[in-house]
Amino acid sequence: MKHTRANDRCSIASATVKPIPAFLEGVWFNTDPGTGEIAKVVISVRGGAVSIRAFGADASGLIEWGEAPAIPYVERIGSSLVTGFFAEYDFEFMKTRLATNVKYGVLVIQSYNEFSDDSGRPPYFTREFFSREVLHRHQALPPEEHSVALGDLLEKAKDSGGRVDLSHYVGRWTNTNPDTLAITHFDFDRRGNSFYLRTFGAGHPTCWGEVRVIPYAYDVAGIRGIAFLARYDFEFVEITLAVNENKGLIIIASYHTFKDASPRSNYFKREFFYREEAVRR
Repeated sequence: MKHTRANDRCSIASATVKPIPAFLEGVWFNTDPGTGEIAKVVISVRGGAVSIRAFGADASGLIEWGEAPAIPYVERIGSSLVTGFFAEYDFEFMKTRLATNVKYGVLVIQSYNEFSDDSGRPPYFTREFFSREVLHRHQALPPEEHSVALGDLLEKAKDSGGRVDLSHYVGRWTNTNPDTLAITHFDFDRRGNSFYLRTFGAGHPTCWGEVRVIPYAYDVAGIRGIAFLARYDFEFVEITLAVNENKGLIIIASYHTFKDASPRSNYFKREFFYREEAVRR
């Protein structure tokens, strides 16, 4: 079987695609009410074929694009659940290609737009998020449990003892943005059962210092950590770092709260970091 990467190989059984999930059908609305792009889409399934009907946003009302066939895709070979689509629109003066995927109940649409008239307008790209009205279905919490959500409940057989391991993050991580004005890199270390963060800010002559982090797993039965919190408290500013991993990158959402009398606004940054060892493989 010819392939371009390891994940291309599969068995016939693993290549079988399941029917389109029913929850994907229906009307999806852009979560940004002020969008100037796609305002809503309607996903339909007829006889196993998928189609998308898109509506562009405009001050005078929605612009209907019509219905276009959509090619369904699974997340990876070996997974038979459809999680994304690809569709194309040809308006003669421009072409729009829609790459979509669904995760955690959110439809993400990336649009690639290319003009074919003589207007001189350059091709452009957008990425927007869509949701639909949802009626949640769940059981009631047991009255004797100390919890505020079903995710707080723990099956005793899966009890991890409350230990969350972050040792797989030990090492140096560098910001993917060479022009960052925030955090340039950080060192992650383990001593005993505790984990520590040493952070370096752009333009700052030294490390911010070392702080102990609070580790988090994906759920209450988890052992492998996928996120952590850290806090730096300086005389003039408090910085909270909310950190998680995705696809081998560390994502840091930093919240800067100023405590001095300066006119600076509190601000938020979200940046991505790669492990230095990974680029040397």
